[in-house]
Amino acid sequence: MNYRKYIWQGMVLGGLLGGAQGQGTQPHENLKPVRWTPIQVEHLLNRAAFGATSAEVRHWHEAGQQALIDSLLEGGEPAEPFEFTAHRADRKGLFGANTDQRQKEAKRVRLLNRAQIIEYSAWWVTQMMHTEDPLRERMTLILHGWLVSGSKKVKQSDYMIGQNQLFREHGLGNYGELLAAIVEDPAMLLYLDNNTNRRRKPNENLARELMELFSLGEGNYTEEDVRQAARALTGYTVRGDGFAFSKKQHDQETITVLGYSNTMDGEDLVALLLEQPACPRYVATRLIEEFEGFAPDEERLQVYAKLLVDGDYEIKPFLRHLFSDPAFYRPEVVGAKIQSPVDFMIGSSRRLQVEPDAKFLSDAVSVLGQTLMNPPSVKGWDGGYAWLTEASSILRSNVIGAMIGQVSNTDLREGMSEALELMDEMMEEASDKMDGDMAKPKARGGPLAKILNQVRRQKLTVRVPVLDWLNLQKVTKDTEIARVLLDQLLAVAPAPDTERRVTQFLKLGRKKMNIKEGKMAKTPERSRILLMQTVHLILSLPEANLE
Repeated sequence: MNYRKYIWQGMVLGGLLGGAQGQGTQPHENLKPVRWTPIQVEHLLNRAAFGATSAEVRHWHEAGQQALIDSLLEGGEPAEPFEFTAHRADRKGLFGANTDQRQKEAKRVRLLNRAQIIEYSAWWVTQMMHTEDPLRERMTLILHGWLVSGSKKVKQSDYMIGQNQLFREHGLGNYGELLAAIVEDPAMLLYLDNNTNRRRKPNENLARELMELFSLGEGNYTEEDVRQAARALTGYTVRGDGFAFSKKQHDQETITVLGYSNTMDGEDLVALLLEQPACPRYVATRLIEEFEGFAPDEERLQVYAKLLVDGDYEIKPFLRHLFSDPAFYRPEVVGAKIQSPVDFMIGSSRRLQVEPDAKFLSDAVSVLGQTLMNPPSVKGWDGGYAWLTEASSILRSNVIGAMIGQVSNTDLREGMSEALELMDEMMEEASDKMDGDMAKPKARGGPLAKILNQVRRQKLTVRVPVLDWLNLQKVTKDTEIARVLLDQLLAVAPAPDTERRVTQFLKLGRKKMNIKEGKMAKTPERSRILLMQTVHLILSLPEANLE
């Protein structure tokens, strides 16, 4: 059945969002306390975790708001550590080797590091899917796109994995301690070229990003401050298995940063930045933007900046206050954030109650433009509207369709000609952001064709318990079925016209397949085909990309 006309017709994203983007500057002093409904439950689980099933929403609705907040902040059993290897060239074995031998060894090590990054990315999506500590994984993902390093430049997979574990360790801890650790992090030092930051020839990259992206924000420092801060970080380098401090290369003369003069190293510099009034304002803004979708108004920002100062930059009390704040649940925030590829794939999988292959999930997220362990730039991913165009929505529809067995290579070649041109454009954009081990598409289909082939060869199609949902709810009519499926599969309440469209789709499908209303149980095989087409339709709606 051709359901594409049901997807975008009359469903412009701006209308769905109701102009919510940009409404984050309204005063909140008149907001009433939170009325704890399933909508608020799902909102918190979407933003602080990775979505929820309808059963989980019911559970936490009954348990109450503070019980859910406590559970998120306390977490559960920690993740089993990922056992990784430091892959290095065998320098002793290369003594006296010729050029070909050295190149062969370099390629061997490069491939081992790439393979380990791929393996770790799959491990990480598994944690996000199944962790008992979802808020910690959410903070790890946030920090990965905030304090950015990328495997394509760093190359050493153990450094990248170590940084990711650093984020996991400090994500719900103290931001000041994290900032002090990041200036000694091997991946960060290599990514921002601080290994070339020497006393007589300072490199300003780490100093600049430390101020602009990690602590103060633009406009709160000068170029001279950057030059001086770079001197404080001279001699911070990487050797062997990690961080090394070269006293010989460290500038031990008096340094003046932000009006303060003294001899200074990285620890001193971080302490100075944390004392600046701009720092808690910047950190509070970033955290609120990550969880709400846009910046707070000035009155609210002052409250949250003071929370950070009074709490010595502890993150848990900040988040407890945020998740208890009625403003976090205001109408212009709920359901108004566009999902990242990670949230789309993992959230959809959780709502479908399926367990996709971990490497498939990681590859799918990459095809959709979010290659884990390799953000596109020092500023991370743009997010927001950058995640979703008509082209990328079609690509999302096809990737999720491949996973649930509703899109095949034949569909790609023959059944979706109206989408191919848009998909090609999107796949070129996605490919440019991917790591080198995923080649740029040379033919129509590109990365999507690779995903489809992966599903077919490895038999990765998941089986969705769609009939079980209907039996559990004891529903038989088209309107009831549409309501159950929409409630199960969407992270947000659908637009007013969506339920009617899905109901109409079911009605037309029944007539075509000769299934009488209320008699699906008597034709389970045909009914399952129709229901899975309906599931794919729902996950292709614009609302399926919102949380």
